[in-house]
Amino acid sequence: MARTVIDELRADGAQVNRVTCPALPAQLGATRRCILVSDFGVFGVTVSVSRVRGTDVDFDITVDQRPS
Repeated sequence: MARTVIDELRADGAQVNRVTCPALPAQLGATRRCILVSDFGVFGVTVSVSRVRGTDVDFDITVDQRPS
């Protein structure tokens, strides 16, 4: 899941060095907190499952406004 978070944030133009996330079950509404490391600091990230279609899972990703 960390790779997905990195790819999504970079696609949106974010500067991301590393993301660590616990396992997230592919269940609608499941949520986990992740840690994002960038040149601007360490940020919390909330990742939630927004849609599940078979093996295709979509996520909502929200980065905290301020570093931890």
